[in-house]
Amino acid sequence: ADRVAHHASTPILLARSGNRSEAVARIVVPLDGSSLAEAALPAARRLANELGAPLHFVRVVDDVDIVRRLRTRPAGETQPQPDDAWEQVRGGLEGEARSYLDGIAAGANGAGSTTEVATGTPAFVLLQAIRPDDIVVMTSHGAGGVRRWLVGSVADKLVREASAPVLLVPSRAEA
Repeated sequence: ADRVAHHASTPILLARSGNRSEAVARIVVPLDGSSLAEAALPAARRLANELGAPLHFVRVVDDVDIVRRLRTRPAGETQPQPDDAWEQVRGGLEGEARSYLDGIAAGANGAGSTTEVATGTPAFVLLQAIRPDDIVVMTSHGAGGVRRWLVGSVADKLVREASAPVLLVPSRAEA
């Protein structure tokens, strides 16, 4: 399944054994703000229309992004950061994520579309948000070789551990 998923030129639906649900409650679409992740939107919309299920867009504010933003300081700034700097940055990034998802949901034209913003490690947060009666639709970011082996990918973790089937949309340009 791993080889097929990483070399397929068409979307592949992967379901772990035991993933059986009579009806689909929602189509969950994890997005990270990249055009690569948004490549899954057409397939998610088609699936939602065919199954009559609402779209649920999720964006996770990664702790790594908070740290990166905290470390990025304007040139010449020497003032110490306030005690609540983490919360300020987290709140700002969550606000940006909310605005982004609202725009995506508005463009989906789907009745009942919902959005969710969470903070943490993306794969773990998504695993908690996904329910057995969902279908997850996402692209694989195509991390390969040593990087994929060392870090893994969110798509890989969801395919292996999610309680719902995952529809992987190829992210390669030639696909």
